[in-house]
Amino acid sequence: MKSAVSETNMIVLAATTVVTNAMNSVQTKSDELSNLDSANNDNIGGNGPINNNDFVISDKIGNIDLSGGSNASNGGTTSGVIKDVNSSTITGSLNNVDNKTLNTIKNNSNKVTAGLNNGGKGVKFSENNKSVAKDSYNKTANNLKNTNLNSATSKSTRVFEENGLAVSTTTYKNVKGTGNVTVTSYYKKEEGEYRLVYVTDSKTSNTVKHFDSLSLSEKEGKESFKTIDPKLAQAFGGKSMDQKLMKEIYDNQKAIVVILNTYDGDKIVNTGSGFFINKGIIVTTFNYVKESLIKGQKIIVRDSDNHSFEATGIVSVNEKLNIAVLKLNKSTGKEAVLKSSDNMKKGSMILAIGTKSGYGLSAYSGVMIENGKMLKNLLPLSKTDEGSPLFNAMGEVVGINTAFSIDNDFSVAIPTKNLMNLQKRLQSMSFTSIKETPLESLKSKYYYAKLSEENEYNKIDSKVWDEYKTIGDIENTMGLKLIKSNYKDGIASLRYVNEVNGYLDSMEGASSFKQKLLNMGYKQILDTSNKSVFKNNQYKVIIMKEMNYLIVLLIKE
Repeated sequence: MKSAVSETNMIVLAATTVVTNAMNSVQTKSDELSNLDSANNDNIGGNGPINNNDFVISDKIGNIDLSGGSNASNGGTTSGVIKDVNSSTITGSLNNVDNKTLNTIKNNSNKVTAGLNNGGKGVKFSENNKSVAKDSYNKTANNLKNTNLNSATSKSTRVFEENGLAVSTTTYKNVKGTGNVTVTSYYKKEEGEYRLVYVTDSKTSNTVKHFDSLSLSEKEGKESFKTIDPKLAQAFGGKSMDQKLMKEIYDNQKAIVVILNTYDGDKIVNTGSGFFINKGIIVTTFNYVKESLIKGQKIIVRDSDNHSFEATGIVSVNEKLNIAVLKLNKSTGKEAVLKSSDNMKKGSMILAIGTKSGYGLSAYSGVMIENGKMLKNLLPLSKTDEGSPLFNAMGEVVGINTAFSIDNDFSVAIPTKNLMNLQKRLQSMSFTSIKETPLESLKSKYYYAKLSEENEYNKIDSKVWDEYKTIGDIENTMGLKLIKSNYKDGIASLRYVNEVNGYLDSMEGASSFKQKLLNMGYKQILDTSNKSVFKNNQYKVIIMKEMNYLIVLLIKE
């Protein structure tokens, strides 16, 4: 193994985001963007909530640093209070949640799931909400009584904590006879300890089933509205939005919402949502744009009247906030009315309008449970809702929905107050004078050329590697070139490049390694064209294909 420069200087390409999921991200430094108006060198945003990270309207992105950083996260949350724990994949390194709190919440969540089959022994319920908490617990226990969570191939827990409110989402992958199951637990800090307020799971809430229903309705051109369980809203001092108000907001505001589909040739490879903040100018998440630059060639935007336009470039971007502002090829659309969420109270009714199918729009309502740098909501979202507008009960846009937590009742949104000054400036300009960085040039410069120019950065201590290299005799059996490696918390992460990309499937490069694992007594518990998982009583080996790369995770059990 080669010694390496420091971890923060590692060049980590965006192509690895599927594997790292939260650790690596393209960092765009706003102070290195060119201003539209050379006479005005002030960053846009004034006294906004995030200092020194305001938006700059630009026609040239000067320096995109492709190094991983501690500010990166799935869904772009930067409040510093979200961290992945107990995961079978390489995850983020947001360190502002202290380990004591993380471990406490993690242990509580383990007690909750372990207690589902033994009457909840060891679970402490909120004194302020005991009847609702116990009711939700019993409902979840009854629903999962025939589900063997221990049969999952992997388990990943994500924790949010702020101001005494904690949310833990634990996803059990490939549960036998069921598929993926997510258990979401909500806690409040009472008398110095976290006590359960509410618990639900993806089967109880029927989240995925609801999304499938909404997707079908969209494809059939039907309007569809869903809301969260009234008892869940009640647990946090709120109430569900009635159908009349949902329809009123939907009818009045659907014109500002757009559907984004990314194409690779004639195939859709990424779907998301967004909304107009100016004629021909839309907002979505930078995460969506980044994935689109990796996977496809163009982004086609469709409005609620089924008119289609092409996104031609980036007007402004703030990756720390996970916001991208795109320009279309035509001045069109109804502009959103943005509103600060500062005065919204916990329990306030909210509504999202987005797409589940990529063909039409639907609405889902919930309540806000935490108002801070990010908005934390009881509002189920799917991956394709990423970038959709979050409305208050007046129909004003208060947030941009992210893909931080999908297919369960908890979600995170970016406050749109971060966009208000930018919108005012855009509204004072003509459409033709708004400059952009073409998506095509951005993609070719930073997402294609760099793939073949990657440097080797290997950072695993030789003593550690002496242990891990015995797994499948990987140094001698892997048929691809190792270009990246790292080690943390019992996990060795290895990244290989397929240098004969057009002639060899990347997974085939691992065929000798996989056979060696079988010869050594490893059991193969998953085998697909893009992912294989092996396991014995000491280690788990995960092999994943992404473009012309192969990612291998060697995990000490």
